[in-house]
Amino acid sequence: MLNFWHSLPFTYSNIKLKDQLEFSPGIKSSFFNKNLQVNLLITDLFKTLKNDGYSLNDGYKSEFYQYNDYRGLKLSLTYNFGNKKIKEVRKNIDFKEQNRAN
Repeated sequence: MLNFWHSLPFTYSNIKLKDQLEFSPGIKSSFFNKNLQVNLLITDLFKTLKNDGYSLNDGYKSEFYQYNDYRGLKLSLTYNFGNKKIKEVRKNIDFKEQNRAN
């Protein structure tokens, strides 16, 4: 699995933000005849998700840089219990008399 997004630089009112991006790879695997599924995801692998820019107020430039550490490791395990060998029962229904007038 790969997750990548990129936001181009933009201006909102008097605030100018630089570009933002995130790259998060992951892997998914199945075990025990696909009864057990394991997912592993690493978020913001390269530490690139940040707010960087400046604002202009009456000729005064105020720069800012904000980084919240979103990096993380997520592991999920899913196990399916139960019998997968359930047979389907089909029943033939005769609709010959369906359009009969009373």
